[in-house]
Amino acid sequence: MFARESTLLTTSGQVHPTIEVIEQNHIRYLRFGHNGGWQGARSLTCPDELIFPYQRAFASLTNSLPTVDRFLSIGVGIGTALRTVLHNHAACDMYGVEIDETVVNVAIEYFDSPSHRDVNYWIGDGVTFLANVELTFDLIFVDAYMRNQIYSACLEPAFATVLYAGLTDNGLAACNIISSTPPTGQVRAFLDAAQDIFAEVLLLPVGVPFAEQNTLAVLSKRAGIAQDWIQQIRSATELSWLQRVSWPNRLSGYSGKRE
Repeated sequence: MFARESTLLTTSGQVHPTIEVIEQNHIRYLRFGHNGGWQGARSLTCPDELIFPYQRAFASLTNSLPTVDRFLSIGVGIGTALRTVLHNHAACDMYGVEIDETVVNVAIEYFDSPSHRDVNYWIGDGVTFLANVELTFDLIFVDAYMRNQIYSACLEPAFATVLYAGLTDNGLAACNIISSTPPTGQVRAFLDAAQDIFAEVLLLPVGVPFAEQNTLAVLSKRAGIAQDWIQQIRSATELSWLQRVSWPNRLSGYSGKRE
């Protein structure tokens, strides 16, 4: 039986006409519009628990990295990625770009997103920010969703070049995408462009097999990161035993243009 929703907040932003904070059982959610998809979720009884599988996959990835000195989150949501990197790399210089300032304010007030003391928040288009900022990043996380779909500029083939230029020499970008297996259409075109310039492109589908699902696409300037990631997955406490066993087998290198 589904629990009834309790609405804590309904407000409007500069970009999103409706922003809602919802509670259901012990989980607090953010969504854009009454019928929009969940933009983030946090447990009220266990705040460190990562609710969505792609968040757990990203956490295991960050744990596999020896150091992250500068991190950028394109799309803040409820601040989960920012909290994860800050927890695993406490000395990291943190940046978050969000297209709607109200989302940042809601994330800090209702979801304990890191404050302005810990994160350099910027308001605007994340693609434009990365193309123009005079900084490079060791790790970039792209999780930019509108109401029910990925922000389309983040799937343009040209964005792969922007990501590459925005990374340090050994940097990597992780993108939360919705994809079939193997990827098709716009997702495949983006990954094909990434494959042309990055040393390694890895895909970890984390949803229901044989269906469109959340997939963490990792674009790395250095090859050979898969083994360290797999070792971390196998011992990651934030993962279920089934994920620890199955995800190493689901993780694969992208070979779209070489098929």
